[in-house]
Amino acid sequence: MIKLMHNSTNQPWPTFTSPIATVQPSMPTLFQWLTHQNRIKHDGYTVFKNILPASIFDPLNDAFDALKSAEILPVGIITHPLFWQIVQALDPIIENILNEPYVILPETWAWDIDPNKSNKGWAPHREKLFSCVNSDGMPMSLSCWFPITPATPENSCMYVLPASDDPYYPVGKTTFDLPIQAIRALPADPGDVIVFNHNILHWGSQSSQWGLVPRRAIAFESQIQSIPNYNHPVMMPNVPPSHEDCITLYHQLIQQYHHINY
Repeated sequence: MIKLMHNSTNQPWPTFTSPIATVQPSMPTLFQWLTHQNRIKHDGYTVFKNILPASIFDPLNDAFDALKSAEILPVGIITHPLFWQIVQALDPIIENILNEPYVILPETWAWDIDPNKSNKGWAPHREKLFSCVNSDGMPMSLSCWFPITPATPENSCMYVLPASDDPYYPVGKTTFDLPIQAIRALPADPGDVIVFNHNILHWGSQSSQWGLVPRRAIAFESQIQSIPNYNHPVMMPNVPPSHEDCITLYHQLIQQYHHINY
């Protein structure tokens, strides 16, 4: 359900209500958990397949359309309560991987990449340029990236260089005198969640005219509470911010990432 309001610049701003009370994820089995933990320990990432319910994606796509009509960047999706319900739904997964209490960082983005060769995801980068992993290889902070439409090599899926194949991991350079054949494409469908640490080298590929739909996706970040906060203000995973705080956060995010050609 969508209605319009005006923000402080007098531009129409969509506000949203969630169509459901809670988002119920499908949790991994014990064996799947062991695989995910080993993979994120050794390769820096893992992919939880089909854990978010299909019912959330039509409302999210409607919201992306409303944001585009209002000429608001896709990261305006943070004003949708459904986004924060997804953050809450992923709490058991994040807590299991980080293995201690954590906070949500003000480091969120969303993409709406049209299928043509002039559009692409972000260039190869590491989220942080200092080590964010423990001595056992497990992360102190995470990103969760989930598609709203199918993300494929044709319309710009995510790519990673696994930590175990990266000679400069965790904090080295990101130029490509690297093992190119070790690069992994991570096509993903609505319902999948890609989780990765903040030192793995990753990027979004160039789109193409062969993509069937725009690539729409959202990502957010978290970190353990027992270390200094990487950024401010942090949020508790089960306490969604107010609508006004979300709009303030939107403007903060635009400033943080203004140097990126989105």
